[in-house]
Amino acid sequence: MNDFSRFITAILEDDQAAMNRYAQEVTRVLTDFLMIHFQVKKADAEDCAQNVLLMVISKTKAGELTPDKPPAYMLISARNEYFRLYKDQKRNGELPDHDLIESPLENPGELLVSKELKDILYYCIGKLSAGYQKLVLYMLKNPDEKAEGLARELNTSVNNIWTRKHRLNQKLMECMKKKI
Repeated sequence: MNDFSRFITAILEDDQAAMNRYAQEVTRVLTDFLMIHFQVKKADAEDCAQNVLLMVISKTKAGELTPDKPPAYMLISARNEYFRLYKDQKRNGELPDHDLIESPLENPGELLVSKELKDILYYCIGKLSAGYQKLVLYMLKNPDEKAEGLARELNTSVNNIWTRKHRLNQKLMECMKKKI
């Protein structure tokens, strides 16, 4: 059972101590998720994570959410919450068109992924076929490489690279969802 499921269970059991303990970890994971995948500012990511926790508590108490599927549900909810926040900020003129997102490198320490998530990622990479492992390792070593460069390096077409990258993302996400 992961921290997401334990959080839901603590809500159902009305265990305040456990709720507080798991809420901190779930908030950290959701915040890191938004900062890493969407380059969200830390303050905005924390706000979104808190909103998701409040929604999850409400839905769990209403009997709409059970411990069996919370990780994907909470991650998707965090993403959707950020999109709502972004649209509201954009509508209110708080974000200039050319400066959509704060650079994630302004404070690299904030973007560190927990050891647990790193271990899960490495485990999932290890489960890939040799061809996919080669692709992901090359992409990790050369993050700015364009599809044309990948195609040359791997001796294949650009369209094949796009297909491989899409499949690679799917495989890694499926594996990580199972492990989280």
